[in-house]
Amino acid sequence: MKRILLPFLFSFCAVAVHAQPYGNQWIDYGKQYWSFKVAADGLLKIDSTTLANAGFPVATVDPRTIQIFAKERQVPLYVAGESDGVFNTNDFIEFFAARNDAWKDLPLWDDPAHQ
Repeated sequence: MKRILLPFLFSFCAVAVHAQPYGNQWIDYGKQYWSFKVAADGLLKIDSTTLANAGFPVATVDPRTIQIFAKERQVPLYVAGESDGVFNTNDFIEFFAARNDAWKDLPLWDDPAHQ
């Protein structure tokens, strides 16, 4: 009985370890990220002064390489003045932002009003 149970238990544990993805596979830990708090859904415009005040290195980052992520996906964005490869004082980033609606926790609640 022990000889049958032990391989089954080992197989079950091996499958259980690899069965649960964490949902953060998109993160590249070699890069630096900034977060923006969004109070309401809508079009968001962030100028170079706001980025610089947040600690973003506007002088050294090529605006053509900026990416925005929300809900584990890349968000389409518009960067004004990106064609020269430099973030100037009149340049800005514009994108549609959605507030945090706790979408990841929705399956945990039986009634959405309890969320």
